[in-house]
Amino acid sequence: MIILGVNGSPYGGHDASACIVKDGEVCVIAEEERFTRKKHAYDVFPHAAIQYCLAFMGLSLDAVDLIAYSWDLSRLIGVRWQEERQRFMQGLFPRNLFRFSQSPKCVFVPHHVAHAASTFWCSGFQDSSILIMDGQGEKASGVLAYGTRENGIEILAELPVEHSIGYLYKAASGFAGLGRENPGKLMGLSSYGKPTDIFPYLRFSEGTYEFQGMIHPPETTLENLDHMEPVVSWWLDHFSNHLGLMPATVMRQWDFMKNEWRHEPEQDVLKYADFAASIQHVTERIGCHLVRDLIARTECPRVCLAGGVALNCSMNGRIALMPEVDDLFIFPASHDSGTSVGAALQLSFDSGCTPLQNRWTSCYFGPGYQNEEIRHVLIANHILHKEIDDEALYQEVAKLLHAGSIVAVFRGRSEIGPRALGNRSILASPNSASLRDRVNRTKGRELWRPLCPSVLSEHAHEYFCNASKGSSFMLRFLDVMEDKKSLIPGVVHVDGTARVQLVDSNTDFGRLIETYRQLSGLPMVLNTSFNLAGEPIVGSPIDALRSYFTSPIDALVLGNFLIVK
Repeated sequence: MIILGVNGSPYGGHDASACIVKDGEVCVIAEEERFTRKKHAYDVFPHAAIQYCLAFMGLSLDAVDLIAYSWDLSRLIGVRWQEERQRFMQGLFPRNLFRFSQSPKCVFVPHHVAHAASTFWCSGFQDSSILIMDGQGEKASGVLAYGTRENGIEILAELPVEHSIGYLYKAASGFAGLGRENPGKLMGLSSYGKPTDIFPYLRFSEGTYEFQGMIHPPETTLENLDHMEPVVSWWLDHFSNHLGLMPATVMRQWDFMKNEWRHEPEQDVLKYADFAASIQHVTERIGCHLVRDLIARTECPRVCLAGGVALNCSMNGRIALMPEVDDLFIFPASHDSGTSVGAALQLSFDSGCTPLQNRWTSCYFGPGYQNEEIRHVLIANHILHKEIDDEALYQEVAKLLHAGSIVAVFRGRSEIGPRALGNRSILASPNSASLRDRVNRTKGRELWRPLCPSVLSEHAHEYFCNASKGSSFMLRFLDVMEDKKSLIPGVVHVDGTARVQLVDSNTDFGRLIETYRQLSGLPMVLNTSFNLAGEPIVGSPIDALRSYFTSPIDALVLGNFLIVK
């Protein structure tokens, strides 16, 4: 059975994506932003992503058995849905882009069920407690659930939209001048501050929580699919009028021509460090409370997380260390782009085909390019390059890193989700704080933001506390051992933590890191996503070349080709 999973719409959607699941196995996943170059792919159907997935599989739309859409639009907009369904389907599969003899059968999967399915069916667990937290689904901001491979996913409780942690984080990030769509920046800033009790009206109860005095948002429509604006506006007003804080008035931007920040200096942003720490602290309190109550309810200590809030590495690190938690799995594309995968996997189960027998250890399901395709691009654009085999490439890159160079890598199929895991990465040595700052300047990132170590799994315990609680998808913070901080200052955050990626030494990326270890003695590299400020991760060789030649990156790997400035 072939199922096409879809997320994204012109009616308030974001992180549009598509995937194909065949007989319960994920074959390909594509995120629309990688094609359109518009970050988060707001308010669009994933037409380019769908076309890529079909082409990758060599399929026409007629060959697809079912479409799994990751929102239950009938629940979202009520009785009007029957009037709107035909218009929606015509927009999703316009005749000028797709050829088909009969309208595809589309099943609308509830949004939080899609999130839950994305993480549970990829976890390898026989059963699991499941926590989903994001901005909003159809009528809730998250769910508590229980999954078994025999019976599927049961929703146990829903979290109210008005108390959405996703919307709180958006509001706080915007209030601090970092932009609503940059929660990762607020998470990084929080490490510079000390939390204060700015939420005395936060009340916990069994399986839920609430901020007393919150508004009740209005009903949704097809043109207004969420409650973000009224909830975020309430928080912004609350921060100013009840906490006595002043909002940042100017978003900072990186000037690539002058190689400097425009507008606010770094110290102005750091004024919000205590505020950011307070928001992060309450996020962790709520996440741990919900996991603790969920495990008590299900009696299952294996936990799956998804939803946009599950990209919060600090919260995830706290949950992983909870005594109640035996094992933790977090889907690498926990934000909405992953719901196309979850919807397809859930529909596979509902159709009688239990998906994915084993735990996900790799997430390289995106677009890839063969060396022949890359060679054609290089020759057509008259770019000097050297073609070398894998082992020689590892040696060349390791030497460049050891010499203090910044190297961008574009190899194999792309990772899914927002974390670059070696195939669409910018790499450097972890042994220098000044090199870390240079990488941040190269990308147009704030200097106070941390960069991450990708470390060989068998050596992680030598540098990081509780290394067995780490993540191959770079989704948890670990504490850096005190006596190792001076050896890897480029990847140690101000609070002594690091967002660690555990890397299998038998993978392509692992062999590169091992080659670097033989030169430097360090079993890790500094790793950040291959994109410049405000852009999504590079999606094609042309994207990679454009970013390379318009930035101070020293060298570029494209497949088996090496380009050095």
